[in-house]
Amino acid sequence: LTSIRRGYTAGELRSLLEAAGIVGRVSRRPGYRLVATWRPRDPGPTAGVELP
Repeated sequence: LTSIRRGYTAGELRSLLEAAGIVGRVSRRPGYRLVATWRPRDPGPTAGVELP
């Protein structure tokens, strides 16, 4: 989940997600300009491992 306060349009934020290889959803929420949400595809072998 990310909230960006830079004045992007929904299409611009969606394009940024796509350029980063992220499949997500861009929506408007009360109190926020735009919110992008996505789930990681594969958390990888270090998921849940605490770093020092």
